[in-house]
Amino acid sequence: MNCINVKDFGALGNGVADDTAAIQAALDAARQGSAVYIPAGRYRVRPLRIPSHITVMGNASWGYSAWGYGNNRIETGEPVDLDYNGNTVLVPMPTRAPAMVDMTGCCGTKLVGLTFDGLMWGQDFHCVVAPSAGGPQNIAFEDVRISHFTGCGLNLRGTQGFSIRRSLIIKNVSHAVDASGARNGSVMDNQLAYGDGAGFYGAGPGTGSFTIVANRIEGGNPGGVYLEDADTVSVAGNSFDFNAGPGVTLLGCTACTVTGNMTRGAGHDHDDDCNAHLRLENCRGVACMGNTSWSWPSHMGIQRLTWYGIVLRGLTDCVVSGNSLFDCASKEIVRDHGGHTNTLIGDNQGKVCQ
Repeated sequence: MNCINVKDFGALGNGVADDTAAIQAALDAARQGSAVYIPAGRYRVRPLRIPSHITVMGNASWGYSAWGYGNNRIETGEPVDLDYNGNTVLVPMPTRAPAMVDMTGCCGTKLVGLTFDGLMWGQDFHCVVAPSAGGPQNIAFEDVRISHFTGCGLNLRGTQGFSIRRSLIIKNVSHAVDASGARNGSVMDNQLAYGDGAGFYGAGPGTGSFTIVANRIEGGNPGGVYLEDADTVSVAGNSFDFNAGPGVTLLGCTACTVTGNMTRGAGHDHDDDCNAHLRLENCRGVACMGNTSWSWPSHMGIQRLTWYGIVLRGLTDCVVSGNSLFDCASKEIVRDHGGHTNTLIGDNQGKVCQ
């Protein structure tokens, strides 16, 4: 594999220079199947346009940290995660563009081992945008760290084929991942944390065919995984920790599974049916089985416990059974609004915590 080093094109990575032209020149010089290597350093850039069929890679070495920005706003005297940001860090220079990285129509490209720190620049400024140009894309993000963007970490609206693995998307103002109108996505072994938006969000026609497995998803509104009008989604083996809304919300979804997940302390920012661990409404062909919910009453206190374990309404050909709802709710274990057709609801074990 041919490997291009951005420093051979004049990039400095000293945290002072504008490295946009040098990095873009290296990207433009990459042939199909080439790799563009960005060595350790701090690179100030304006928006970059990523071509198809290449790998862009850095020296990751980042770590988990929730410090740096209190409530996703810069606080005087607070650290900015510099000890955890990784070795190859890209930060934005002032721009009017919608995102730091433009992957519009990009096909077969992978970003690996890079850290993107948005520095809370602008308003609704995303790290990555990657809408389709009309065909399959199959782009991948691996071992990346994305933080401190005023928009989404990954804005994958309309993306047709994507994979996100072993990455940390933390402390962004909007959703960690917005996959509205996207299809064929795999989200595995990531931490989607402490954003003001959802961990994984998708809504609208065409949304679906996602595998969301073995992630830790915490914080966020309207919740952990929030899907409207999506189909063929598997949400399995995830840990949902103190999401502001439900750990999982499915509204008007078709042929989905929610199984083997753990939710803890979900829904605490709401005074309605969103104060719940799981919420399923107007869905068809959904199986919700084998999940565990807990509200940690000794830590939270009774007054702050989640109100409902599971909220249900208007289900057709669904199964909601075999869920363990231990000390998970202060009002109702299963809040069932009815309106179901050919749906099995039963053997969900737990009791109201008082």
